[in-house]
Amino acid sequence: MTYQFRGQTHAVERLYLDFDSFFATAEQHFNPDLRGKPVGVIPLDSPHTGCIAISREAKALGLKSMAKMSEARALIPDMIFVVARHDVYVRLHNRILEVIETCLPVAKVRSIDEVVCHLLPSEAREGEALARRIKRALAANFSDLLTCSIGMAPTETLAKIGAEMNKPDGFALIEAAALPDQLAHLALRKLPGISQGMEARLNAAGISDFEGLWRLAPKQARAIWGSVEGERFWCELHGTHAERPATVKRMFGHSRMLPADWRNPDKLRECAQQLTISAGRRLRRADLRATKLSLGFRGGERPMSRTGKADLRW
Repeated sequence: MTYQFRGQTHAVERLYLDFDSFFATAEQHFNPDLRGKPVGVIPLDSPHTGCIAISREAKALGLKSMAKMSEARALIPDMIFVVARHDVYVRLHNRILEVIETCLPVAKVRSIDEVVCHLLPSEAREGEALARRIKRALAANFSDLLTCSIGMAPTETLAKIGAEMNKPDGFALIEAAALPDQLAHLALRKLPGISQGMEARLNAAGISDFEGLWRLAPKQARAIWGSVEGERFWCELHGTHAERPATVKRMFGHSRMLPADWRNPDKLRECAQQLTISAGRRLRRADLRATKLSLGFRGGERPMSRTGKADLRW
């Protein structure tokens, strides 16, 4: 992967919008009986699976994202679980994009609940007023349950950091002149792209906080990451756009970790059907036709270690 690095920008040029607990709040939006209650969205109808999203009410009671159902039940006995309805979320996502476009053009869709907008100088000058206008439009067209957090900054990475700083329903404006002090309080794991493994690499290099990360040289960052991605991250953090070249997708794939009670022929067949249908829907939405279907399974001795995967290629 190669990147094009553009000059450093001091202007606020990016807006990052990140919905809060999207799958869970979508279920509450569609079902009034779930509103105000702790809700967990699960991938399979099984007592041995885990949550892929939890509502803010569940988070307020101390439950962490991706918690297992057993952990959720132990902490919150009246927790309500709903099987994920991805087609419903995709249709809602498409309607949401239309509403955002009435306020600001959407430049990139990063995921079903995250979008990026490029800001003109006049739009950037609106600051929080623009964020409030987007939030009002969403509330008027849907409900006040579907909240989002918005970050505005010189680069996409900084704007994403801003969106994640004050969840839920938050806003943060990050300006070049305020760096690094404005972000000095953030732990390394709070930064997008820094996983547990990457944090360990940084720690091994003597980097334990944001200020240490900020002081790195670009080539040092590349060496720690082991790829140009480190230099890209450094540039975005310091206000230089790092643009990825356009890629051509050649495959849609879905995989799922199977709980113990789904490890039998009937459930395996049902899971394989679900995965294939999901991949096929994405293929149709992209107006493509598959030339190859592959289905694979991987097993292991540890609990929850068996997976199924369906791929469609063209």
